[in-house]
Order: sequence, then structure tokens, then C-alpha cells
Amino acid sequence: MGMKSIAVLTSPEVPLPAEGCALLDTLPCTTTVCTPGNAAEVVGASEACFVWDTDLTSYIESQWDAFAHLSWMHVAVTGVDSFLFPKLVNSNVLLTNASGIYNDSIAEFVLFCILSHAKQRRLLES
Repeated sequence: MGMKSIAVLTSPEVPLPAEGCALLDTLPCTTTVCTPGNAAEVVGASEACFVWDTDLTSYIESQWDAFAHLSWMHVAVTGVDSFLFPKLVNSNVLLTNASGIYNDSIAEFVLFCILSHAKQRRLLES
């Protein structure tokens, strides 16, 4: 049996892109985008939470007791250090992140830097 409800937590300052909203409509479960104004109620009734605005760590920590039904929280960043507050760490909530999302672009940038350095060096030697 799959997930029944997912809350997407963000803020007015960091809105979910239109493509993301369209993708949510295709999921086979109830998905609700929420902000700190209504997150305690929405996230509290959801099984999973996707955290889009990762500056909400202190808000999540302060509201953790209201998020009683969560079994999974995914954050849209590669590092989760700021999310490792004691109540989450001691809970049974699975915390995942976007590890690896920048692998291709970082590799391309490093290759660009190497080639740029090599080309510049060759120009100076001529």
C-alpha cells in the first residue's frame, strides 16, 4: 500500500515552481502545498513531507510535536545537518535529501575549468 498524503512545505518567499505543482497533480495520493501559516495542520495530517524552502528548519523544529503522523521527510538540499535536531533524530521519521542532484553539473564545471586552464596556458606559451 502506497503513500496516502504528502505535504509540500514552502514559504511565499520560495514558491514551488509551476513544473513542480504540475508534477504533484500526477501523483496517486493527496498532495498539499502549505506554508508556515497552515503547515501544522497539513503536515500534521500527512505521512510524508517534502521541504522545498529549506530555511524553515527552525519552524519545523518548533512545530515537530504537531507533525505526529509523519513517517518520511525529504528536503530539497544535499546537506541535512540543520535538520538534525534532537526530536527528529530520536523519531522514527526517515529523513532523505537531494544528494547527488548536482553531480553532473559539478563534473561539467570542473571539466570546463580544466579545459579553460589548459587553453589559457597554451595561449601564454605561444
